[in-house]
Amino acid sequence: MINVYDWYESFSQVVESQRSHLAPAADGGENDGQGDEEEEWKMHVQARFVRALHTLDFVGLVKHTGRKAEHVMRTVYDVLE
Repeated sequence: MINVYDWYESFSQVVESQRSHLAPAADGGENDGQGDEEEEWKMHVQARFVRALHTLDFVGLVKHTGRKAEHVMRTVYDVLE
């Protein structure tokens, strides 16, 4: 079973890491609208995660459990050779 919140936190850290590598830090001291931009980025990351989770659910790779609302279960496992 996978805790969806923990999965989201890991996903957001990876996406944030990719973002920092792709866009170098700005040299200027301007912070006008920086908070709004950060909130927009967080909503973008959350939307990407929800879409990915729904896609995995649609394909049947995860299923929701009835025991805990914040957990999902993998339905496909690695094949041993």
